[in-house]
Amino acid sequence: MGKCTVLVSVIVAIYKVEDYLEQCIQTILDQTYRNIEVILVDDGSPDRCSAICDDFQKRDDRIRVVHKNNEGSVYARRTGLLEAKGKYVLMVDGDDYMDPQYIHNLVIEAEEDTADVVVDSFFVSFPDKEYVEKIYHKVGTYRGQNLTEIKKSIIYAGEYFKFGINPALWNKLFRRDKLLKCYQDVPKQLTLGDDFSVSVPFMVSAECISIIDSNAYYHYRQRENSMVRAYDPKLIQKVENLLVYLTKIDVLLPYQEQLNYYYSWLLMSCLKNDALATKSVSELAQTIEQSNKCLSNVICIDELHNLGVKYEFIYTLIKQKLWRGLAVFLKLRRHK
Repeated sequence: MGKCTVLVSVIVAIYKVEDYLEQCIQTILDQTYRNIEVILVDDGSPDRCSAICDDFQKRDDRIRVVHKNNEGSVYARRTGLLEAKGKYVLMVDGDDYMDPQYIHNLVIEAEEDTADVVVDSFFVSFPDKEYVEKIYHKVGTYRGQNLTEIKKSIIYAGEYFKFGINPALWNKLFRRDKLLKCYQDVPKQLTLGDDFSVSVPFMVSAECISIIDSNAYYHYRQRENSMVRAYDPKLIQKVENLLVYLTKIDVLLPYQEQLNYYYSWLLMSCLKNDALATKSVSELAQTIEQSNKCLSNVICIDELHNLGVKYEFIYTLIKQKLWRGLAVFLKLRRHK
């Protein structure tokens, strides 16, 4: 690969990740691609993260630290983006890390293809297993008619719960000027689907998308304490906030068929969350009926396909409004 010297802004949103932050920052500084600026956004973290950021800033002049009041990941990332000067931007979560060649591979591809965004496979680390998550679409550079074709399956790739391109922000290198446009209207109260709300509008608006599988990966860490299955009483409100925003994005209007699947996935998340509450079957039936009402205006159940036996059964119960039967089914599956 050729040599490249364009500036890359690496933005790290930081909140309550003191046990992982040093490794995260060090792997950024150890990148073989040297022309980077590292913007550490301390989003009012109550632990040692603030001190860790300041200590690293003293060690390397490529680092800038922004300390701010806690407002959530959307505003943390946007704060970093407004500070950024690079041609490209890489978003990083403070509890993740990356292989040394990761940024180099992304930048070379972006420059050679004049791509708006480069998407890479990534490494997923669970407490008990690890694996590489490949992108559904084939490795290649997509523009013109080829890009039009893959945009037809960016959100839904023909298999239920399967994205054509994973909507995470952290496995992509973005053109900074175009990313700014996608961030300007995202509300800070968006605490669910915030990656989707930025990356998907960006990709459907892009003129060139490059997909690679570089074998130098971003390591997404799924922490054990983040996997605790606990009832979230605010989930339905978070979904409503997300729907209000997504339905206002003009560039998503041609993608309603794909969005139908995404909205149905949100409903499944709400139903699973409802089942975690300590409620009787009758109370749960009432709750899941309310969850369904929240999304019924945006989901066309009859247009959902390839659901698989379990979800086909759930949607049959929903269509027939058999809320009590669905409550029993969800309770039985709650611990599976």
